[in-house]
Amino acid sequence: MSSQDSAKDRTAIVIRSFVRLLSTILLAFLGLAFVLMLFIIALQKLRAFRDWVRQFNKRTLNPAILGFAGRSQGPYAVVHHKGRSSGKTYTTPVNVRPTPEGFIIPLYYGRNVDWCRNVLAAGSCTITWKGIDYSVVEPEVIEPATVLSLIPLSRSKARIWGVLLSRTPFKTVQYLRVKHPSVVAEEVVAST
Repeated sequence: MSSQDSAKDRTAIVIRSFVRLLSTILLAFLGLAFVLMLFIIALQKLRAFRDWVRQFNKRTLNPAILGFAGRSQGPYAVVHHKGRSSGKTYTTPVNVRPTPEGFIIPLYYGRNVDWCRNVLAAGSCTITWKGIDYSVVEPEVIEPATVLSLIPLSRSKARIWGVLLSRTPFKTVQYLRVKHPSVVAEEVVAST
């Protein structure tokens, strides 16, 4: 009898261990699913907040910034663009960084903002920067890794920008690159 009892005890111990292992795995899986669900909810809230901020900027801050953007002092330029379907002319204040070929504009709210979609659809726009109007063409969305190679910076500034562009939230920001028509003409001549 004792050998049967010890065999039953061993079987019960194995079954209990297996049930504990299985319940631990199931609990870990449910915990992971719960955390993932919380992350998805937070991401949706973040998108909603980002969209709210974008709309607030578009309706409140942009009109105020247009009063001084594009002048000789300040970091802002003005993008003059035509609506994709309306054909109406719009003006939008943006941050720009000049390059030897044209300008680079950070797309803080992504490439699907109206002004960027209008410029991409038209293939051109006018940028008022430091009091001068620049006609620019060939808009293209580029990644942060490409930006550093386009902006002439000193070694120390390049190091700082490299660190900035590799950190969140700048790591995910795309950029709109536009060129002066004369640069495009030189590229066409050089390729023939």
